[in-house]
Amino acid sequence: CYAAFHALRLADTIMKSAPESKILVVCAELCSLHYRLDDSDDNLLSTYLFSDGCAAAIVSNDTLSSSYFKVVDTHSVLIPEGKDDMAWNVGDHGFEMVLHKNIPMYLRQNLASVYQAFLTKNQIDSNRVTKFAIHPGGKNILKAFESAIQIESHDLTESYEVLSNYGNMSSATV
Repeated sequence: CYAAFHALRLADTIMKSAPESKILVVCAELCSLHYRLDDSDDNLLSTYLFSDGCAAAIVSNDTLSSSYFKVVDTHSVLIPEGKDDMAWNVGDHGFEMVLHKNIPMYLRQNLASVYQAFLTKNQIDSNRVTKFAIHPGGKNILKAFESAIQIESHDLTESYEVLSNYGNMSSATV
């Protein structure tokens, strides 16, 4: 999933240096390539949650009537206590995914302060934020976002629809 965030960050950087640019961001994921004959909980969960797919977005400074997402700023945060709980390790039989049940808890514990710092840095009143583009990494991930920043599930309608219709396609879902 992280690759899409970097792609959008790079597109935003290009837009700031060359405002007339139009950038096509394409994310393609073939998560089924990581399938392994392994009945561990992590492998079964990753096989169940992830799907193949691709998506694209055009990033530009043009104002379009159908667009309502805008890159205001970007920021990344590492949560050190979760470093071993979400990973793709290269093993003898392919990629081995680690996806621990604690990940939503880490989001609930850390997201509120990060979100507030983002709003403050960019001088944004939280009441002005009416839509969220949250990576639909699973129902528990979305519920953790709702809880952490005190929003309702209808505020994440698009994220829930993507998850319901397509599953988690890693970076393509972003």
